[in-house]
Amino acid sequence: MPTRLISRLSSLAASLALLGCSFVPPLVLPGFDTSGNYREASAPLQAPLPWKPAASQALAGDPWQIFDLPELPGLLVRLEEANADLALARARYDQAAALIGQARAGLFPAVSAAAAVTRARASGGGGSTTTDSLAVAGSWEIDLWGRVHACVEASEASARASAADLAGVRLSLQAQLAQALLSLRVVDAQRQLLEATVADYRRYVQLTGDRVRFGVASRADLALAETQLHSAEAQTIETDLQRARLERAIAVLVGETPAKPAVVAGRGRQLARTAEPPRSRRPGAGGASRSCRHPCGHPGSRAGGARCSAQRTVDTARTAARHRRRRATRGRSQRPGGCGAGGIFPGARADR
Repeated sequence: MPTRLISRLSSLAASLALLGCSFVPPLVLPGFDTSGNYREASAPLQAPLPWKPAASQALAGDPWQIFDLPELPGLLVRLEEANADLALARARYDQAAALIGQARAGLFPAVSAAAAVTRARASGGGGSTTTDSLAVAGSWEIDLWGRVHACVEASEASARASAADLAGVRLSLQAQLAQALLSLRVVDAQRQLLEATVADYRRYVQLTGDRVRFGVASRADLALAETQLHSAEAQTIETDLQRARLERAIAVLVGETPAKPAVVAGRGRQLARTAEPPRSRRPGAGGASRSCRHPCGHPGSRAGGARCSAQRTVDTARTAARHRRRRATRGRSQRPGGCGAGGIFPGARADR
């Protein structure tokens, strides 16, 4: 009896010893030799340079405060709650974390139980019988060669990779949101500057028109002033389109539909367009104006209309310059001189 007990205890001890054995090779990450600084930093310098090596410094508090954008914290919260890409990365991490628990379950015994009640009635008027059954089963896979532990380690590594992916996706989306919002505020500042420029150009067009009426300036000067005005108006329209694209990109990042604005319009976003100054009628203006209209009779887009108006003023300036050269040529040919007929010497040749 003692001999049999000793043999059993020896078998159990050997089994427990084998549990710690594993034939899975350990994970060895590849090494990468990194030096502390570049070779230029260790080389002797002739004169001290006005810079110093960069040092990593952890930002205290919220790192996005350096952008000084009041709307950014609220948008970051909305991005964390409603962004689809971030929700997908978070679901993948949750799945990897659940797989860790599933892999660790193989280290413990599994117990299952099943209960059943069966009732039968015999034919021919016999009585009924009821049978109750209860089955209990248990199993435990001894991790003899380390398979279960290897599965657990693989699941934990996959979960760490999913966590790193989640952090990378979150940081990338936050950077995209901050960059889009900063670009949007830059576009708002450009829009305000263009509005002031358009207002100045309109006053300059009015002033040039008055100078043309009093004979101080030429029509070419007026055409140049109108060209500058229409070019600034076209830039304003392009700025509005750029702002609309940025606004819709921000809406998608925070989980809103593109049609719903996610950012409050900046100061000076939409201002009423003042009436254009009256233009004097010039040769060829009517044809150029008709050429800028839609073939069906409807005006084109605002940007296309502004560009067509700018081209129209350039064409008008060229026409006015041609008329001016013709008048100057006609005046020189009819001007009394000493070599032509009717001059000081009437008998002289006209082509002399």
